[in-house]
Amino acid sequence: MKNGGWLHKNGDSPMVVVERPKERRITDTELANRFGPLARAWYVNQTEAIKRLAGLLGVTTDSLDALHVGWDARCWTFPELNHRGDVVGINRRLQNGRKICVVGSRRGLTYADDWADALGPILLVEGGSDVAAGLTLGLCVVGRPSNTGGVDYLTRLLGKQARKIVIL
Repeated sequence: MKNGGWLHKNGDSPMVVVERPKERRITDTELANRFGPLARAWYVNQTEAIKRLAGLLGVTTDSLDALHVGWDARCWTFPELNHRGDVVGINRRLQNGRKICVVGSRRGLTYADDWADALGPILLVEGGSDVAAGLTLGLCVVGRPSNTGGVDYLTRLLGKQARKIVIL
């Protein structure tokens, strides 16, 4: 069935459609409680791993630090945030460059705590490494999870900004 339900036939009686119950959407607060502590734990004392990633990406360690990039013993971790700065998910970057989300994560935005203090237009880029590159250059950048993702969070984050916004 289109809605994920089931179609049953009971002998000669007419077919019966049973719809799948709609699952409750996990709130941002629940996600922050689950993923915030993980992101903080992976962020702490990861200097060598972050230096390695900075070299691979051609960005500064300060830019990765501003994004709270961490290391979970196998891959780099990029916290993804909602419009309030709560961690709603974690994107992992494997050593081979492949990217996967931590199971249960919601895709969010990537930005530094002080993103709005940077001068110039707000540049909307795709992904954490693009944000790190922009921060390395001293730009005002906010990363979205894909070219179409993060619209709800972006609307709330940027809703009252009077600055020029450029989508890259």
